[in-house]
Amino acid sequence: MKTGFLIAPLVFALICLTACAPGPGPRPTEYVGLLQVIPPAGDITGQENRQLSVELKFTAPVDTATVVVGKTLILRFPNDHNAKAMLVWPDDRSLTITTNDTVTTLAGDVREFNFSLTLIGNAARPQGGTGPVVKSSRGRILDGDHDSTDGGNYVGRFRVVLTTNY
Repeated sequence: MKTGFLIAPLVFALICLTACAPGPGPRPTEYVGLLQVIPPAGDITGQENRQLSVELKFTAPVDTATVVVGKTLILRFPNDHNAKAMLVWPDDRSLTITTNDTVTTLAGDVREFNFSLTLIGNAARPQGGTGPVVKSSRGRILDGDHDSTDGGNYVGRFRVVLTTNY
């Protein structure tokens, strides 16, 4: 008997990094470099005592140095609200995030749980001051709330269901 998990997106959200054409004010038909996060395709399976991996695809290049676990990429699990993870960038449009801890450590002894993945696009912090943000390779700030202007956080919420494969 193999125990595994599958992950299904609960909310599909778009992330945009916009680059406007020169001139006074942005013109919607001239946005360049729109960046969307494409949620994982299909099921992600594995064993319960292993780390969780999530693959994200982007529709435009990301400045990979601006994506930093615990600063501009936050993973919130039931037992760890700022989980550590390794990032692998096969290219500047693809990201694989693998948690350092196992599913059991992150969520406990449960068959199903939710977690969120946040990419920071809002420099203002709730406690005051400002902080780092995710940017495109063109230097535009993440448009996580998909309003076609710089700023706004992307929050992806996912459900993990542990399954048994025979």
